Amino acid sequence: MLVAQHINKKAGVKSDVIFGCVTTGTEWLFLQLKDNHAITDPNILYFSDLPKILVVFQYVINVFFAK
Repeated sequence: MLVAQHINKKAGVKSDVIFGCVTTGTEWLFLQLKDNHAITDPNILYFSDLPKILVVFQYVINVFFAK
């Protein structure tokens, strides 16, 4: 996420938030980097929560394309 932020900055891309995800394939943890602070979602989602995982991805897509 820090590297993505750095690359965006060098390319002149303004982004207030960088989203990230860490997964083992069965457990999913979502994060965001904002103002040089990593914020983690306190909820670990599991593959059985696939609809919730897809909602998170849809949110990230919506934020990205809202710019």
